[in-house]
Amino acid sequence: MVPGYTDFFLASAGAAAALIGLLFVAVAIDPKRTISVEAPIERRAVAGSAFTALINAFYVSLGGLLPGYNLGGFALAMGIIGVLNTLLLIFRIVYNPKNRAFLVNGATLILASLIIYGMECTFAVRLIHHGNDADDVYTLCILLIAIYGVALSRAWEVMGAQENGLRGFIESLRKREPSGKG
Repeated sequence: MVPGYTDFFLASAGAAAALIGLLFVAVAIDPKRTISVEAPIERRAVAGSAFTALINAFYVSLGGLLPGYNLGGFALAMGIIGVLNTLLLIFRIVYNPKNRAFLVNGATLILASLIIYGMECTFAVRLIHHGNDADDVYTLCILLIAIYGVALSRAWEVMGAQENGLRGFIESLRKREPSGKG
């Protein structure tokens, strides 16, 4: 257990568990549209990315609650899984030329995921070497909040609502043709 962070990790583990359950419900409503082999790679990738981020937050938070355990081990394992999942997502998209537009559209979130998971690995290694240093645990907590941001953004897309968020707004600006009137 990381002294001073028990409430944060309790709340985080509970929130992650609830959000994982909601993601399962959202996917179960129409699995053919989201995760089946017939579903578009983009939808499967988005669902997988949301699930990976929520599982990351859940297990790191649980690790933070274990008495006498160095949080770095959990964070490193989950950070590596996050990096590998994101790289696999990029590979799957790049491998199939039809999906390259998805890579371009989702580049910001994909890049953010790589940075966040990479930083998680960095601070996890620091925790392994320095014990549950308060500054490193604090930074890891901030990264968990960022991971929730990735998870919720991806879950929003799983719901089919990407057109209504910031990404949809940016897409609408990109698709708008110049009027040519001055």
